[in-house]
Amino acid sequence: LNAFIGSHTGKLSYAFEGPLQADLGKITADLGQRFELMNLMYRMYNNAGYNHAPINLMVEMREQYDIDPDDVEEVILTINYIETMYPSPAFPNAPTNPPRVGSTHWYVAHALVNGGFPQVGGSTFGPTGADLQADEKAKEFALTKVTINAAHDFPMFSPSAVIRMKDGRNFTGEYPYQRLLWDYDGLVERLRDSGPNYPLGGQAGMDAFIDLCRTVDEMPNVDALIKATLSA
Repeated sequence: LNAFIGSHTGKLSYAFEGPLQADLGKITADLGQRFELMNLMYRMYNNAGYNHAPINLMVEMREQYDIDPDDVEEVILTINYIETMYPSPAFPNAPTNPPRVGSTHWYVAHALVNGGFPQVGGSTFGPTGADLQADEKAKEFALTKVTINAAHDFPMFSPSAVIRMKDGRNFTGEYPYQRLLWDYDGLVERLRDSGPNYPLGGQAGMDAFIDLCRTVDEMPNVDALIKATLSA
């Protein structure tokens, strides 16, 4: 707990909402009775969670406004300043640092340039694998056209963006973090694209595992789940 929040007493230096004192009693309240397994943000891309909403926002705006990345003058993304401090306030990846492969600038650029970001086992957008980091167009876009604003008192994982076009048009968008919270069917839909590459039987294997997971509440133990995740 001390490593995770910086205090073993629950004293916080920052909170997105609420007091700067965590109620430690809530950690064990209703233990074994109340479960929060579906109240999660799933990592659909192989990167830090705070980059997921910016990727989704860029994809949506590109599709909604039929944006050609070659016609973009500048992308201005606003996020909570905490999300610019990773991996640590002592060694922050601050918005003033030069954009690089793996920075939020780069994920924004890749999504807008290529129309998305590769999802493991699912659709690919632009170069993948070893070539992903050699995408010169995305790297140049990140370096010259993406600006990150660090905002205080801004919701977590809830970017807003302005895309300025060379012809003078401006497009705005936002992606509240609540949209990253899904129920089971929402998760299934997002995983649908990965079905053909599911290593344990392709789409049919994934569909069978999805149906099996729907019966978890009726299982006497997790033996069936374990068996279903083992290769033949």
